[in-house]
Amino acid sequence: MKKTALLLAIVLVMAPVAYAADYSAESSGITMKLLEEVHALRLAIQKSSAANSTALITVELTKMANQKVEYLEQGLEQVKSDILELDDLITSDSAKLREVTEKLSGPLNNQEASDLRQEQASLQDIVQRNTRKRNALLDKQSNLQMQLGREQSKYSSLQDRLKSLEAGIDVTNH
Repeated sequence: MKKTALLLAIVLVMAPVAYAADYSAESSGITMKLLEEVHALRLAIQKSSAANSTALITVELTKMANQKVEYLEQGLEQVKSDILELDDLITSDSAKLREVTEKLSGPLNNQEASDLRQEQASLQDIVQRNTRKRNALLDKQSNLQMQLGREQSKYSSLQDRLKSLEAGIDVTNH
């Protein structure tokens, strides 16, 4: 009987310990699962935050690239307009120069010939100056077109990058 009582006492004393050990192991497993989920959520938040930051930076870069493109387009249009104005001036002054040259080939007194030669020289200077300006504007136009092409390429690349970032953000947010 003493043995039975002793065994019963041992079982009664050990049962709560065994139950507590089972509960503790089960609780520890749940805690580990919760910690893993918290860690996974933290990583997802960091990844989302990094993606959002990258997207915001890309949006700002895209805006700046668009402003550059618009500025270059406006500059290019102005240069084209200036070239057209110079073309008109060169055409008009060249026509006047031809008229003066034709008049010089006709009968003239010394004063008229002298005045026409001065006018001819003045018109030649004007035509040459405007032609140089036109050539400089043509060079500027060429440079602006090359620069515009590069900036449009950058802008397009940024837009593509932004679209891919938006697609990635949409996937992570749903």
